[in-house]
Amino acid sequence: MYQPKYAITHKLLKSINRIVEAHALIVNAPLKPKWEAGLKRQALVKSVHSSTHLEGNPLSEQEVAQVLDGKKTKREFRKRDILEVTNYREVLRFISETFADPGLVINESAIRQLHKFCVQNIEGMENESGKYRTVQNYIVSGRERIPVYTPPPPQDVPPLMKDLVDWIQKAEKEEISPFLISAIAHYEFESIHPFVDGNGRTGRALSTLVLYKLGYDTKSFFSLEEYFDTHPEEYYSHLNKVRKAYTENPAPELTEWVEFFVSAVESEMTRIETEIKEYLKGEDLRKGLKKHEINSRQFKAVKYLQEHEQIQTGEYMKRFKCSRDTAVRDLNELVERGIIQTKGAGPQLSYILK
Repeated sequence: MYQPKYAITHKLLKSINRIVEAHALIVNAPLKPKWEAGLKRQALVKSVHSSTHLEGNPLSEQEVAQVLDGKKTKREFRKRDILEVTNYREVLRFISETFADPGLVINESAIRQLHKFCVQNIEGMENESGKYRTVQNYIVSGRERIPVYTPPPPQDVPPLMKDLVDWIQKAEKEEISPFLISAIAHYEFESIHPFVDGNGRTGRALSTLVLYKLGYDTKSFFSLEEYFDTHPEEYYSHLNKVRKAYTENPAPELTEWVEFFVSAVESEMTRIETEIKEYLKGEDLRKGLKKHEINSRQFKAVKYLQEHEQIQTGEYMKRFKCSRDTAVRDLNELVERGIIQTKGAGPQLSYILK
């Protein structure tokens, strides 16, 4: 039976507490359907772009969004590049549609299904989709493609994968933290590297599936892949460190990896929490200003003043793209309504919240 080695550190507990706190605000926030849909869409695009970009896919985030919308990009790409993008969308759709099913078990069948979605219709993978490798593969680095890690031989893959899913199911029953299960599942899967291709995307999808199934879907606003893509050196450095240890010992010390992974979840949860707090602040502001019947420029100006101490007429003109007369009229109306007040005089005249 697989039994990972790790310690529960103060840093780990601090990150977990922060995640739980942020998650509570996110799932209970009263969001308008349109804005909620926008956050889901944003997370989908970021997740698809980030997970494929980590594997060398050349599409930009904007181009990924265009492909997901069925639009043609200005640049030409290989069929494989486009398929990797649309396939990962199907991976995330599968996770979103199945994670809440009480009958869903994270087993080998579920992992094979994730892999099938990742590589479907990709040339050369027709006979490998959802099947464990029967050849030795390698993880290489750089243009010279120097091997940096040799996964276990193919005959060891089936028993290792069985051990992994047995541990995931046991850890779930024992109510081990979802973040620890997700972190360890990702590391162990990537170390086994059970498929010929598509292991990186499948491993990150597995982490997401674990988090979603164990109660941290966060309304599908969450994109763990984005953190890894914006911190690739840190991500691969931590993975390679434990992989090196794995070569010498199939049960290496995982504390440092788990701390990194959970801090990545914390970072993403905190980012979403901050976005939602800004939205809620804006909603409170809209309700408070509704009786004053101010225009959209004036509303944006008041919101700007919530975050900045003051604004001058010239800055108002540039920021809200209006004439001096319009800027002066807008600002004077806000003063008359008792929302803002003047500060200083002459060239130093500025406006602050009252």
